Amino acid sequence: MTHLSGSVHGEAWFVVLPDRAAALAVSHAPALTDARRLDRGPGRPWLLGQWRDEHVTVAEAGPLRVALIGYCSMSEAELAAAIRPLRGVREVDRLLPRLSGSFHLVAADADGVRVQGTVSGSRRVFRTRAGHHDLAASRADVLAQVRGTGIDDRQVAARLLSPAAPHPLQGQSVWSGVRSVPEDAYVYLRSDRPAAVTAWWRPPAAELPLPEGALLLRDALGAAVAAAVRGGGARSCDLSGGLDSTSVCFLAAGLVDRLTTFSFPAAGTGDDDPYWVKTALAAMPEADAVFLPGTAAPLPFEGVSEPGTVLDEPYLGLEDSALLLSAARRLPGRCSSRLHLTGHGGDEVVECMLSYLHDLARDRPQLAWAHLRGYRARHRWPLRGSLSALADRRTYRQWLDAAFSGLTRPVPPATPADHLGWGQYPRLPQWATARAAEAVRSLAGETPWEPLAERPGQHETWEAVRHSGRAVRLDRWLTADSGLPMAAPFLDDRVVEACLAVRPHERTTPWHYKPLLTEAMRGTVPDELLRRTTKGGGVAEELEYEGLRRHRDGLLALTEDSRLAARGLIDAAALRRVCAGSFLPGLSPHALAATLACEAWLRDVESTAGRRDLPEEGV
Repeated sequence: MTHLSGSVHGEAWFVVLPDRAAALAVSHAPALTDARRLDRGPGRPWLLGQWRDEHVTVAEAGPLRVALIGYCSMSEAELAAAIRPLRGVREVDRLLPRLSGSFHLVAADADGVRVQGTVSGSRRVFRTRAGHHDLAASRADVLAQVRGTGIDDRQVAARLLSPAAPHPLQGQSVWSGVRSVPEDAYVYLRSDRPAAVTAWWRPPAAELPLPEGALLLRDALGAAVAAAVRGGGARSCDLSGGLDSTSVCFLAAGLVDRLTTFSFPAAGTGDDDPYWVKTALAAMPEADAVFLPGTAAPLPFEGVSEPGTVLDEPYLGLEDSALLLSAARRLPGRCSSRLHLTGHGGDEVVECMLSYLHDLARDRPQLAWAHLRGYRARHRWPLRGSLSALADRRTYRQWLDAAFSGLTRPVPPATPADHLGWGQYPRLPQWATARAAEAVRSLAGETPWEPLAERPGQHETWEAVRHSGRAVRLDRWLTADSGLPMAAPFLDDRVVEACLAVRPHERTTPWHYKPLLTEAMRGTVPDELLRRTTKGGGVAEELEYEGLRRHRDGLLALTEDSRLAARGLIDAAALRRVCAGSFLPGLSPHALAATLACEAWLRDVESTAGRRDLPEEGV
C-alpha cells in the first residue's frame, strides 16, 4: 500500500480505477489531489481515496486481489486463504457467505475489477464514465467532480417528497451523469468494454420457522458485532432501553476490553425507556454508563442552519442530527472509544412492515384475519378500510400512477391502506412549485418502475431495510467526521439474510414485541429485558413542535436567499410563512425537514465548491 499525503479523518471513501490510463485521466480532480493510493502492482494504481489502515483488509492469491474497506471478520491471512481456490472475480460469490461485517468489496483479476457495497445500502457504490474510462466510487460527488458535472435538479425535487420518494427514486444519485449501483448488484469495470452491472444477491425464501431463524440471527448478529469490535480496545454503544441497542450492548460487552454505554433522556412523557436502561445496566456492572442530561439534550431542528459535513446527497435526518452527534462529541472526552455501536436498522430487519398482511391474506386468509383483528384493536383501524386495503390487487405500476396523479394534492387523512399496500402516497409540500412537480413527473416518466418484490409486503419490507441502510450510511459519515466512527450491526448482510429467511407472520405479530430478536437473544440478554412489550425511543411529536418553535430563527435563516428557490423548486415566501409559525393542518414536521435538508445540503455543497453557480441539469 502506498500512503500519500492527506487527512484520514472521517469516513473512508475511495475511487476504483480499472487501469493505469484511468488513473492518469482522473488525477486532475481536486478531490483526488491528496488521496492515498493502493496499487494492484508496480505502477498500477487501483484505489484512490481516504481511509485508515485498520479499515482496509487486502489479500492476494493466484489471479485475485481483494480489498475489503470497512469492518470485516477476516484478517489478511484468512482472506488470502479464503480466496486461494477462486479463479476470478465471478467466483467471489462463493466467498461472501463466509464474511461477516460491513464493508465494500473490491476484487480484481486479469480482466477487470468488481465493486460492490452492502445489500442494505449502508455502503453504496456509484459509477460514471469520464472520457473513455468507467469509474466506480463509494461517493457520488467525487465522481461528479471527476466528470465535471453538477447537481440534477430533478433528483433534488424528488427529495422534497414526503414521506419519501418511492423506489427506485430514493436510491438514485442526485449528481448528473453519476448512476447508483443497485444494492443487490456489483459493477464490473474493464478497460476494453463498457462497465457491466450484475445482480449477485437475492433475498432468501422466507420459509424458516421462528426457532430456526432465531438460531441463525443469534449467530449472524454475534458475528457482526464481533467483526465491528475486532482488534479489541475500548468501544461504546447506544443504550436507549430498546431491545435492538440492548442486544448489541450485551453482545459487545463480552468481546471488548472496555464498554461505555451512552443513553439519551426520555423522549416523551409516556416513554419507559429509562426504566429499561436502568435494568440493563444493573445486569452489566462492568460497563461505564454515560448519560446525556435532559437539560443538555438538543431539540429537533437545532443547528439546521449551521454549516455541516458535506455529504453526497441531502441528509433527510437533518432534524435530529444534533441528537445523533451528541455521542460523537461527548464520548471521546469521557472514554477512549474507537468505535460507536448502535441498534439502528433493528426495527426494519427483525420485523416486517405491516403490509405482510396483504401477502398473508392471499396464502392463509384465516391467519391473516386473526392478525388483522389484533392490529385493528391496536391501531383502531376501521373494518371496511382494512378489508378494502387487503383486497387491493393493483400492481406497483398502477399504484404509482395513482400516486403521481395526486402529487400536489393535500395530504389525505391516514387510512389502513397506508400500511397494508404498496405504501403511503408521496406528496410534494405546499411550498413546492409547479416546476418542482414537473421535474418529479419528468423523472418518473424515465424511471423503470419495477418493485423489489412481486407482492406489497415483501416489497415494503425490503424497501424499509434499504431506506434504513441509506440513512445509516449518512449517519456514519456525520459521526466519523466528528471523530467517532459508527457501526450498525443489524444492517450487515448476514444479519439481513437471517431475518428475511424467517416466515413474516412469525417474526411480526400483533401480540408479541419483536419475537424473532427476543428468541435469538435468549441466554444473552437477561430474561427480564426480553419481556418488554413496549417501544419507546424516537422523538416525541411534542418535542418536534417544541424544536420548531425554539429554533424558528434558524429555520427562517434557511429561507433567506434560498438555493431551492433560486433553482425554481420552492416558493420561499410560502416556506417562510410556515417556518414563522403558520403551520398548515395535516402537515408533518418531516415534510418540512425534507425541504430544509435539501436547502442545507445545497448550501454545504456550494460552500465547498466555493461558488454560487453550481452546474445543474435543467428540469
